[in-house]
Amino acid sequence: MLAELFDPVHYRANFFALPTLVTATTLLAFGVMVLVRERHLRVSLAFFLMTATAAVWLLAYSFMYCAVTAPVAATWSTIGHAGVVFIPASVYVYQFTAASLRLYERYKIRARLAWGISALFLATVFSGDLLISGLRLYAWGYYPLYNWGGVLFVGFFSVLMGLSLLHYGSAVRASAPGTAKLRNRGLLQALSVACLGSVDYLPALAVPLYPFGYLPVLGFIVLVNRTIRRHRLVDVTPQLAAPEIIEAMDDALLLLDTDGIVRVANQSACRLFGRSEAELEGTPCAALARSFAPDPDDLARQILGGTLRAHECVTDGGARAASLSSFVVLDAAKSPAAAVWMIRDITKDKAAQQQIERHTERQAALYELNVAATSTLELNAVLDVLLERLATLVPRTATTVMLLEPGTGRLNKVACRGIDEGAWQVEKGLDEGAAHPVLRSKDALSLP
Repeated sequence: MLAELFDPVHYRANFFALPTLVTATTLLAFGVMVLVRERHLRVSLAFFLMTATAAVWLLAYSFMYCAVTAPVAATWSTIGHAGVVFIPASVYVYQFTAASLRLYERYKIRARLAWGISALFLATVFSGDLLISGLRLYAWGYYPLYNWGGVLFVGFFSVLMGLSLLHYGSAVRASAPGTAKLRNRGLLQALSVACLGSVDYLPALAVPLYPFGYLPVLGFIVLVNRTIRRHRLVDVTPQLAAPEIIEAMDDALLLLDTDGIVRVANQSACRLFGRSEAELEGTPCAALARSFAPDPDDLARQILGGTLRAHECVTDGGARAASLSSFVVLDAAKSPAAAVWMIRDITKDKAAQQQIERHTERQAALYELNVAATSTLELNAVLDVLLERLATLVPRTATTVMLLEPGTGRLNKVACRGIDEGAWQVEKGLDEGAAHPVLRSKDALSLP
């Protein structure tokens, strides 16, 4: 039979097969597009399964219409029903997933029961004539005829589709005005149109009506595409936005498993360590901690324990400063499942803070000098304040003060700090010669 299935001799061109073939390929392409574009895996996968089952039905029926022999048509009918029997379950499960992520958990047993019943009907497709009793040749080509099992399946299909419409209607009424309500309303309209495709069961029940179920399916594609383009399949959730937030962070972020191995790294972490994401993944935490602490194993233990809170350290030989933080992610049983290590480059912040501190110290020094100069006429008191402030601003340096004689242009030693004053006083130097060129130029000097 497999050889006959792929032998062109057993087929003929049939105009009635073209609409179903076009609809099947369009539906499958639409499902793949949603699977790729919508990044919420559970919702997009459920939607893809729903479209894939219907695509199998329409694609197989296209070849069945073109078959010129009953055995070949029967084989395609069996293949098509492998998709048909799962259509109600896939629609039923998808509406749980799309309406709310928590709704699936609430109706998980019902969803599994729907899949189980569909699997039982699939078994009847391949086990005799319980579901399909034979084929009838209509004007558009061969078409399967249902037995009592087929009647039961139509009932099962009707119940699940009715429940799906009921749930969507409830979701529309319960939703607050906004995107969720508009999305649920759009999906309800699309599903209502798709249910009109049930007319394809009438020829299987010996009613000689052309199966135009592909038209409602095309309407479903148009309506769902419009809804998705306007409102997407799901609301923006932390789970949906998390990857974009992590990649947009300026701080380096590493997700570690319980063994301290890097499993996720954002782009900031790649730039910080000078490695690609693939190179960072699988790297032990202790190996990366060497850049921040002399004891990397101890730092790794603190990271995995989630005890770091804005721990400041230096790296690159003191050229850069970093702030390290970590926290532990718990699973449903409140047991540690992962650790998050965040690294912030605070080099510029530290430099700015030091500049502010130096500026503040300068302002305080100028204020004290001004107070000393205006509150006393004692030169020594003013010089003491000046030398003390200079020692604070420029630590571990020697400072001398010499005054210029206006008439002679000579320098007189007045005070010093950080050197032996007695030796300095008797030392021969600038006081015996002309004034220093800098003093003669009268250019201002600025302290760093």
